[in-house]
Amino acid sequence: MGYGDIRNRSDFTQALDKTEDSSSIMVIYSSTSWCPNCKAVEPKIDELTEEFGNEKHVLWYKMNIEEAEGVAQEYGVSAVPTFMLFKDGDMLPEETVTGPHHKRVRAMVEKNLPGK
Repeated sequence: MGYGDIRNRSDFTQALDKTEDSSSIMVIYSSTSWCPNCKAVEPKIDELTEEFGNEKHVLWYKMNIEEAEGVAQEYGVSAVPTFMLFKDGDMLPEETVTGPHHKRVRAMVEKNLPGK
């Protein structure tokens, strides 16, 4: 399945619109091109995107915080990688995972799968 890209406010708004009044949740993987922890965790996150993709109604987006700086600042992304979960058009701040913790990302997604 892979990721959608968030490069600016418009990309973010379009992605967020897909979670409003729908049965999908959205995970945004915030990173940079130079982040060693992002590169280290990415293969495990790639596996999660395949496992929890369209069939399970989980939308995955990657946001380079240097390109989408305004969105990153608005949502308090101060370290990478950071994984944010959105449901019904809203961010669930208690579900944010900062750092290369793919098992915590899995638990976050499993806990919030549509229909649970």
